[in-house]
Amino acid sequence: MKFERMKRMLCLSWCLLLYVTMQAQTMDAKVVTYPQGLQTGMPHNDDYTVRVRVPDGEWQDLFEYKVQVDMDRVQDASMVQFDMQGRVEVMVKKNNGLIQQVDIRPTASGIAYRKQQNAIFFELDQPRYLSVEFNGDRLHNLHIFANPLEVERYTEDSPGVMYFGPGVHRPKDLPNNQIRVPSHTTVYLAPGAVLKAKLLVDKAEHVRIVGRGILDHPIRGVEITDSHHVHVEGITVVNPDHYTVFGGGSSDITIRNLKSFSCKGWSDGIDLMCCRDL
Repeated sequence: MKFERMKRMLCLSWCLLLYVTMQAQTMDAKVVTYPQGLQTGMPHNDDYTVRVRVPDGEWQDLFEYKVQVDMDRVQDASMVQFDMQGRVEVMVKKNNGLIQQVDIRPTASGIAYRKQQNAIFFELDQPRYLSVEFNGDRLHNLHIFANPLEVERYTEDSPGVMYFGPGVHRPKDLPNNQIRVPSHTTVYLAPGAVLKAKLLVDKAEHVRIVGRGILDHPIRGVEITDSHHVHVEGITVVNPDHYTVFGGGSSDITIRNLKSFSCKGWSDGIDLMCCRDL
């Protein structure tokens, strides 16, 4: 009898702990979307309608970017981004055709979904980077980048910061296609910022390139040569002509939460030559 009573008490304690944990996640839940993306002129993909919310909150629309993938036969895929903390709910509606099969990758994440007519709903309890595929179609998939909340945010007046706010930016000295980043500088690409240029870090040190903005079709995404202590985090690079991050003769390079799309030869990936302490 005593053993059974202890077992029941342990079970009740575990259930209570689970309930308290879930309540805490709900109370601390937060989602940040980027409505500024609607003003950039970036191409939109109508294949999906994607919304996100904290549990029982108001649904917030996301901008479904059109991004191109696959070098052999270039295809239009979709991408959405948001920042999150705690538990959030995601809705994905397929606008073309019926839903017969759903794969949320990586499958090891074990994300369960429920289907309602031509939409699926699922929850995230931590930041994740997912591919949602319908009916076995991997090339017209939806990329979901559920980022952690930004911890570095800057304004135009922040000292030592090269600031790119919401909107489209190009080098001031066109037809130049790159922006040189000097030592001891933070480049901040704010949510909704689209920079149509390469960021060049050459013979510089203590440089940070951060934010939720996009480098769109640059000749290269970020180039780091003969430089030291360079940190790249949070940005997205869309279809560079030659490498997402290229580096040579540099040291102490940190790259985190970098997203990249490509559909050209030699345009994907991180290529660091003769570099150390990465």
